[in-house]
Amino acid sequence: MVEKTEYFDQRTALWMAGGADGYENAYIEERTGVGFTSEQIFEFLLSLPKQFAAREASGKQPIWISFGFSYDVAQIVKDFPYEKAWELHNCKPYKERDNADCRPNQNRVVLWKEYAIRCVAGKSVTLYRLRDHNKPFKYVERNGERSKILDWKNQIEIFDTFGFFQMSLVAAILDTPGVVTKEELEIIKAGKKQRGNFRVGDLESIKTYTALELKALVNMMDIQLHATANSWSACSQRRLDDCRNVGVGV
Repeated sequence: MVEKTEYFDQRTALWMAGGADGYENAYIEERTGVGFTSEQIFEFLLSLPKQFAAREASGKQPIWISFGFSYDVAQIVKDFPYEKAWELHNCKPYKERDNADCRPNQNRVVLWKEYAIRCVAGKSVTLYRLRDHNKPFKYVERNGERSKILDWKNQIEIFDTFGFFQMSLVAAILDTPGVVTKEELEIIKAGKKQRGNFRVGDLESIKTYTALELKALVNMMDIQLHATANSWSACSQRRLDDCRNVGVGV
């Protein structure tokens, strides 16, 4: 008997950012069952820097963090043409797909509509809103040389922190005592077990679970970064003190 694999269109119904002390979580939810488009996700994520900007010029600026962000990136590019998604995954032009001499460039951006995206697998993803999609690049003088750079007006870079832990989120929380309460951890565990069975009607409980995940992630990274900073230069320590972590998840 030949097994048949069936695929279905999977889209997200909730995106959230937060976990930072003194700031309310920001989120978008989709209750019709249709799910978010790539454009809606771009718009939400690009709105976050303004929402979480320090209230004072001397205040701490956000560092955007996530945990195992590959699924999230797949949803960001959900509506991309195949060729564009291929370019992002392979870090080179689609027209060069059979050219072995064309080496991947992880700093390469992929253009799509009013936006651009750059992804370093397992490290970070950067989204841009272009100033003019008809003229996505501009030329600047650097050290006496003329260089072509992306011309953007909004940007967000989200770092994937999985590499700090190399284990599941629940295991990482257990390995970092105190980042959430015992009761909050039980809610996170229950949410993880149900993750493949979530429905639109579960959105309120999903928001609670996601908010706790972000809280745990931010607290874990605060501990990790400050522990590591003991061996950093004074300049690096000062830069860390000027920033605060904000979690992003779906």
